Amino acid sequence: MTFCSPAFAAELVKNDESDQYKLVLDEDNNYEFVGEISFADFDIAVVNDSQIAVTPKLNVQNENAEEQGTGSLQAFFDRYPQIEKCLASKISNGEEPVAVSYTDVPLKWVDDHYERYSSSDHFSSSTSQGADGNFLLYATLDYDHSYTTPSGEITRYYTVNTYGDWVKHSVLGGKDYPDAGYDYVHQTVPNTFSIESTSFSCRYDDNTSGTSSEYSEQDGGDSFTEYRVKDDPLGYKQLDSFVLTSEVYAPASASTRLVHSYYTHTWKSLTVTPTVSVNTNKEVQLSITPSIKENSWTIHNRLSFTM
Repeated sequence: MTFCSPAFAAELVKNDESDQYKLVLDEDNNYEFVGEISFADFDIAVVNDSQIAVTPKLNVQNENAEEQGTGSLQAFFDRYPQIEKCLASKISNGEEPVAVSYTDVPLKWVDDHYERYSSSDHFSSSTSQGADGNFLLYATLDYDHSYTTPSGEITRYYTVNTYGDWVKHSVLGGKDYPDAGYDYVHQTVPNTFSIESTSFSCRYDDNTSGTSSEYSEQDGGDSFTEYRVKDDPLGYKQLDSFVLTSEVYAPASASTRLVHSYYTHTWKSLTVTPTVSVNTNKEVQLSITPSIKENSWTIHNRLSFTM
């Protein structure tokens, strides 16, 4: 497992010439930047320890591959150097990234907490740099290995990571502030997948790693993975970053499949209730219902891959 900690704040400027930087409204009419990159058509290599060089694969017949490899992919890494550093660390450790996706959420400071910009705020990419903070939720899928049975059936093994980074926030707190409770991280894979194991790690603003007393796995059954993690937005344990890792396997498929990640941030002590839905493509999604809706928000990330 590779733990990728935040390196730099993302620059929230929309690039209208690339679908990788789309400013959209989510299902709750809140603004977010979303994007996704598949490495299926590219060779990626590490240069200068934490930087990535991307080139089109020689056997790929794609007239746009060279432009994407040298242009917009590099622009993506320039925009999100923490993701580039994360991927470089994976490659250096012998891992094989297949795809990465992100949901980048600008935030505003209201009273004693961060809130999301909604459609009523008349938010735009040109004003996003003035946001008080932002949270980056991103996911990666790494190919591990395959196993072929004597009858010729192929099973593929993957590692799925869900990362959360408070890449820009500046709240002053301390041990005398009240405990705010827990945030929640969820992850789903298609129901044709089996989950071998999961793990979680996090860091706080005081540069300490979280311990098992500060996060715990909740019972998600076979449908999803859920961890709750202590976050004290105004206090002594202000969450800085986290990673949820799942080791999974599934029959090989030529179909596009989706992994879903969710992060629920709270500023009052509350609980959440996930509701599971499965569509005809075996895709598992969650609807996250907090016990106190006005004291939380949820970010959703989608990662698609074909392998």
